[in-house]
Amino acid sequence: EGEEEADRDPGAGRAGRRRRAAPQDPEGRGAAEAQGRHQGEDRCRAGRQAEERSGSHLTMAILVVAAHDGKTVRANVANAVTAAGQMGSDVTVLVAGSGADEAAKSAAAIQGVAKVLQADDAAYANWLAEDIAPLVVKLAPNYSHVVMAADSVGKNIAPRVAALLDVAQVSEAIQVVSPDTFVR
Repeated sequence: EGEEEADRDPGAGRAGRRRRAAPQDPEGRGAAEAQGRHQGEDRCRAGRQAEERSGSHLTMAILVVAAHDGKTVRANVANAVTAAGQMGSDVTVLVAGSGADEAAKSAAAIQGVAKVLQADDAAYANWLAEDIAPLVVKLAPNYSHVVMAADSVGKNIAPRVAALLDVAQVSEAIQVVSPDTFVR
């Protein structure tokens, strides 16, 4: 019996509502025309407005937090610098620690690094997230992105920094498509 009813009613078994034509004003124009625009014309408006407010393209410097052993930065910092360079042109590397002068010099030698910031303090000697995260948060407003390698240090510090900044963390990215698009 149920099959017979479904055969008779052409709309039976379909989920959702039927689409109706856009309402028209008294002059016979559809909703998009009545407002004086067509669909999709304002698609890039938000990006244009932000660019106009800033006076330039949306490329700020990018901060890379570099883990090190006191003498040299870890090898994966070069990968993080490369990824950061794909998001913007100015890449700054933060080397925090106690007596990390040699590590700061090794960070400066990485291709693509524009500037190295060194925070020399005994509090940063053990690379505890509780100590490093507040430092990164203080520096973050000057940067569009904060990048860390996906190692034990980055995986420890990045979630805390993201929480303190109240932003979403993008982790384990394997490719940078654009400054706001990543492949994981």
